[in-house]
Amino acid sequence: MKLPVLASFSLIFVLASWPNQTLADSSLDLQMERMTDAFRPLRAALADPESVNQQDLMNWTRELGAAAVASKDLQPEKVGEIPEENRVAFIEAYQQSLDELIILVDQLSDFILTEEWDAATNQIVLINQSQRNGHKKFRSEDH
Repeated sequence: MKLPVLASFSLIFVLASWPNQTLADSSLDLQMERMTDAFRPLRAALADPESVNQQDLMNWTRELGAAAVASKDLQPEKVGEIPEENRVAFIEAYQQSLDELIILVDQLSDFILTEEWDAATNQIVLINQSQRNGHKKFRSEDH
């Protein structure tokens, strides 16, 4: 008799402690978090690139680019707010904005490799603007 009761409590405990997948935990949000986690130290490091290991800069740049590429295959939550007849165009615009971001990140990588620090600093500003514009266009207002 005690075993079923113990099993029931164990099941309740497991279910209660199971992480709830919220909207903030969607696959796209996880990729956006990856981008943020790479972008912030990269931007900070480019303020004084001579004091940072170039390999760290390249690792952050690769992570930023990889997250952008992974995000391209996902759909923003806002797609559900778009009228059916406009969804294809919305998704294509979203993918195009990520293609542009990927190009900016690739160019940043080239600037870092050639130690063109002024160009890299300007590029990080362009990347930041691209990300902000993308959020304005493609992120749900509820987010």
